[in-house]
Amino acid sequence: METAAGRVLKHLAEQLTEVAEVFAAAGHELFFVGGIVRDALMGEATQGDVDLTTNARPAEIKMLLEPLATVTWNQGEKFGTIGGKVGGFDVEVTTYRGENYQENSRNPEVHFGDSLEEDLKRRDFSINAMAVSVETLELVDPFHGLEDLRSATLRTPFDPLVSFTDDPLRVLRAARFAARMNLAIDPALADAAAQSSSRLSVVATERIAGELLKLLATEDPTMGLQFLLEVGAWRKIFGWEWNQEQLKTLCGSLGELDASQRLVAALYFSPDHEQSLQRLSLSSSESRHARTVLRSIQLLRDRTADKPLLRSLLVSSSKGRKAGSAIESSMLSAIGVGLALNLSARRFSRARDLLSEMKSDNELDNLTPPISGTELITRFQLQEGPEVGRLLGLVQTQIIDKGPLPVSEVWQYLDDELNNN
Repeated sequence: METAAGRVLKHLAEQLTEVAEVFAAAGHELFFVGGIVRDALMGEATQGDVDLTTNARPAEIKMLLEPLATVTWNQGEKFGTIGGKVGGFDVEVTTYRGENYQENSRNPEVHFGDSLEEDLKRRDFSINAMAVSVETLELVDPFHGLEDLRSATLRTPFDPLVSFTDDPLRVLRAARFAARMNLAIDPALADAAAQSSSRLSVVATERIAGELLKLLATEDPTMGLQFLLEVGAWRKIFGWEWNQEQLKTLCGSLGELDASQRLVAALYFSPDHEQSLQRLSLSSSESRHARTVLRSIQLLRDRTADKPLLRSLLVSSSKGRKAGSAIESSMLSAIGVGLALNLSARRFSRARDLLSEMKSDNELDNLTPPISGTELITRFQLQEGPEVGRLLGLVQTQIIDKGPLPVSEVWQYLDDELNNN
């Protein structure tokens, strides 16, 4: 065990002494497992979540853990996981498991096991298939994960073609881990990923979106995106792929953007933005934000920016609500992505400057009519119906063209409009 790793895990073990003693007294093994071991071996401290594995069954885990935890949760009990807050850590203890996959199934059939090695073998990569005894701090590394960490190599614990065929999402996880940790991808793993990418259709789109966003959140996702292109995974997910010039442009922009902007930049090259967004099954707020940003990029790319154009984009994005900070954020994201992709520095820079002026002038919260339909009906003795909507639409057009209007000017404009008709 490396000295730095030993210190990290020794500190954790000391915080969980009672847990280790209770499981040992009941005749059960207990091991740190997964990312916490990998990160410790890299000299990184845990961020508060501790994954443990044991040969105890879920009911036994619950019985042993509950007296020691300030709170417990058992949402994952059918998969063998019981959680609890112990010593300031969120601890999840899972029974040793094995998994069987059916050819057209999105999810594995999980069975509980008695072998730590079997549990480690089912994990995605050798660097995640290590365990450390909570009691003795002994490292268990049957698939040479420590060696792969030292050589910065990404491999699977067993035949990668079987691993990726079982769970095709591991193709995206390979891209993420390679990018996050700057790992060389084992050639056999790359070949297996290319052969298995066609099976991504059996993976839930929500899981694909989650992994893709995690990849884009890494410090530099370039290596991962290139991998997804090379093995055909991007085309399988979206039905299109970047050409080399587009990929070069995209990767050159990533350092300037946050994760949500990177997603928009990646999808910018799609021949059908809406279809690409639908294939990701993002949350409604994430989809709305991405859709707004992509539409704004297209318009700012094709037209010289002026305040009426920006007001129109802000109003259409807010759907009748005040523009506010969320819509301003969408516009800033569009400008940031446009500049990063070098679409038109002059147009996007001008848009940024105009948006700053509008914010200083308090325009962003005053881009919708300052009167209501009810007030219109009362003042002009109208019936509810299309005429009310027409008049509000006329006021909205005036605001887009000229900027926010005081109520007195709005009423004067409407008086003139009705008198002239």
